[in-house]
Amino acid sequence: MFMVAMFAQPELAKSYRELSVMLPPGGPIFNALRLLHLGHILKDHPDGSKLDDEAFEPGVIYSNNALFVELLKGLSDCSLIDVHSGLYMLGTRLAESKQWD
Repeated sequence: MFMVAMFAQPELAKSYRELSVMLPPGGPIFNALRLLHLGHILKDHPDGSKLDDEAFEPGVIYSNNALFVELLKGLSDCSLIDVHSGLYMLGTRLAESKQWD
């Protein structure tokens, strides 16, 4: 519901640049963070796994959200909502994305 509320309030979403609320993790998020780590964009590997069927680990949420902040550095026109959305798209590896420029 938090994400829906943020998408419904774009001006509020723009202000979300610090970790006051943890954004949801999951398979696509882990996969995207892993790809960015393999590409040497992130210095740290994400915690957890690419499958959502493992036991809940609260520490994983905090450590992986910290990686969102690392990706946000230097981007003055983006928020953590933008980072999360981009990670989700990257992590799903939509087949049509191979044709995107």
